[in-house]
Amino acid sequence: MSITNRWGTTKISTHKNVLLIALVASSSLVAALYFSSPVQASDNIIKAEAALTVTTSKIRSLEWHSSLQASGDIVAWQEAIIGAQLTGLRLVDVLVDVGDSVTKGQIIARFDSASLINERTLLKANLDEASALVTQAYVDYKRAFALSQTGGISRQSLLQAETQKQTTAAAVAAVKAQLASNTLQLSYINVVAPDDGVISSRSATLGAIGSVGQELFRLIRDNRIEWHGQLTAMQATQLAIGQKVTLDLANNSTATAYVRQIAPTMNPQNRMITAYATIEPNNQARAGMFATGTLQLNKTSALVVPAASVVIRDGRSYVFELVAATQQVIQRPVEVARRQGDFIEVTGNIKAEATIINQGAGFLSEGDIVKVVSENTSSTDSAIPQKQETL
Repeated sequence: MSITNRWGTTKISTHKNVLLIALVASSSLVAALYFSSPVQASDNIIKAEAALTVTTSKIRSLEWHSSLQASGDIVAWQEAIIGAQLTGLRLVDVLVDVGDSVTKGQIIARFDSASLINERTLLKANLDEASALVTQAYVDYKRAFALSQTGGISRQSLLQAETQKQTTAAAVAAVKAQLASNTLQLSYINVVAPDDGVISSRSATLGAIGSVGQELFRLIRDNRIEWHGQLTAMQATQLAIGQKVTLDLANNSTATAYVRQIAPTMNPQNRMITAYATIEPNNQARAGMFATGTLQLNKTSALVVPAASVVIRDGRSYVFELVAATQQVIQRPVEVARRQGDFIEVTGNIKAEATIINQGAGFLSEGDIVKVVSENTSSTDSAIPQKQETL
């Protein structure tokens, strides 16, 4: 192809010209498509860069009980020792064993009473004899006194009659005292429980010869046991009468107790103060156990997050806060405080109602873009304490 103008004839390549026109048109079309849909292009970029699909929850501000932990022994509130009150008598009945519940006045053992009954029969005969002598001595004294008024007997004879009357009266009193002692000893034949409770120890053996003061049984009064918690001086300053204690027992069960008294002095051996807490009945606690107790203190405000949202890295704890506008996460360092079930109290540069990553937090890094599939805003409502645990 050639073009003629005033300067002459010029040749132009038709093939190269077509290629140039096509290239310019393609560039214009791409530019038009790109600038015509900026929002759609941005969305595609975000979707391509989403690091993980996650769930979220809110940081909640709740009232949680503070608590502290201490350890101590479980012991009987009061343990009564039941002993023999007779000497030389054989034990013929043992009616209870360890673990048996008894009531006040219940017969729990019995000694042989045959010798005391025989002694009582003899003492009654002696009393009858002494009483007869008293009657005779009284009659003799009256006759002697009448004769002394007329000078029929000497003053010395009257004195002897009076002495005989007093002596026989004293003999009667002595026999009566022996009878009273015998009656008392017969009352000791039956060994009875001094109070309601549970037998915790038995050393009584059938057929054994008793002696005064010999231990036969031990009784936990009212089946009442208590926990003796050992606390530091700092912990003791936070205690008050009536505070609740939750005991973790060795068999993975729990028991509830309430502080009834706090020792007025510190133990000089271990520098600890003892808290005496009465254990509520109907549990698996037994005297002699060792238990860790959680003492419930006053309520304080707490920023609460699900335990799954706290990530530990290099010995530090973090949560990932979601920036809604960009769907990016910010890694925030926190300090972990109290725990309550599946929830944790955290402190740090965080605020209540901030949105944090829950499931999936362990796989994120600072600035990652995430895709949220659900938001759990009510899960922390169940973090209101039902059972208090540790600081």
